[in-house]
Parts: sequence; structure tokens; C-alpha cells
Amino acid sequence: MRRTINPPASKPGCRSASLRILPLLLAALLLVLMNACASSPQNRMASPAPPANQNNLTPAAYVTLIRDDTAAEWEFVPWLRAAGARVDHDADGNDRIFNSPEARTVLIRYRRMLYARLNLIAQNIANAGTILDEQGASHPYRRQFIVAHPDGTFETQTDPAPFLTRFQPASPAADARGYVQYPNVDLPTEYVNAAQTTKSYTLVTQMLERFDPTLVDTVNSPDTLIPNPAPKR
Repeated sequence: MRRTINPPASKPGCRSASLRILPLLLAALLLVLMNACASSPQNRMASPAPPANQNNLTPAAYVTLIRDDTAAEWEFVPWLRAAGARVDHDADGNDRIFNSPEARTVLIRYRRMLYARLNLIAQNIANAGTILDEQGASHPYRRQFIVAHPDGTFETQTDPAPFLTRFQPASPAADARGYVQYPNVDLPTEYVNAAQTTKSYTLVTQMLERFDPTLVDTVNSPDTLIPNPAPKR
């Protein structure tokens, strides 16, 4: 079993403790953003104006996803169509998603997938400097990521990209030529993926709040309501 976001015990050849602390702090920051994003503003969604009485928990009949010229279709829209949820286009070409049990079920499942994706991103960041296994042998961590399929399923995959190499002949993990293999984790890419995933996480949370305000408390617990589908083989 590969490592979680917890760092492995210090071994010869690993990065110094000070260099390993930074990825861990960044990973922790991702989780904080993930938990706080439900209250963040989202300027790419519009819906019917809320009632004047804020205590009136009237669900919205639909929400509209504002799409500009460069924006691709949101990843969860094919999930909605595959589940039979109603998705129309308004006069400006924006996606209009109608409130229904099918739509709410899909959005809850998709939000759980985003939660798992953020955890994998945090794990990748935390292990960006992991080059040894538990026995102290050279065994770099390999990046993992989640792929969402149009039919509403998703799976965790391992990145087959080659490991990074550095010339460090004094390291116990160096090969016969003096090179050390490092994980195939590109930190700038992980930060961009984290920002995009957090944006989607915020949007889906707000859609669920507008479709059924009574879900606000429940939906913030990603381990409830809808189980993850079995991953594809």
C-alpha cells in the first residue's frame, strides 16, 4: 500500500525535515480550503432570485451555469444527462439544470468524487519528496489522480509518467551512475488542479444548497448519503 498524506519516517536519502514540512503545510492548506469553500462566492452560477424572507427554504426550480467563450462544459453535466436529469440551454447557450431527485443524487455523488480528488492532490504534494519505501530501498512515490467518466463513474489511476532524476552520487538511493529517482509529481500542476477542483467543489455545494436547503448540513459530510460507485476495471 502506498503512502497517505502522512510523511514516511525519516530515512537516509530522504529530503531533510525542513524541506518535507513545506509540502505537508501546502497539503493541509488544500484541505482547509476544501472545507471552507462552501461559503466562498461563485460568480459563474445564476438562479432565480431568493425570496425576500430568508427563512423561507424554498428550493430553486433550476440553476443556470454561466459559460463564457473559452469555458468547456462542466465535468458533471454529462453525469446529469446520463442519469436522466433535465439539462437545457438558455438563449445565451448557458446550461440550465433543473431541480430533480436525479440531479441532486448526481451532484452529491460528484461532490464526493471531488472530495476524494482533493485528498489525492494533497497526498501527491505531501509525497513529492518521497524516494524510499518503508524498508529504505529506492522506491519513489508515483502520482495518483482520479478520472471522471461521462457515464457517471470514476476511478483512481496511477500516472505512468517517468520519474524525475537528479544527479546526487552521495545519496544512498543513487544508482550506479549517481542518479536518484524522484516522484513524478509536478507541484505547480498539483496547485492548478487543486484550484480547479476547489472551484468545482464550491459550485456543486452551492447548487445543492439552492436545490434543497435542508441538505446544507448533511451535504457537508462527504461520507453520507450516496456511496461511491465501484471503480471501473
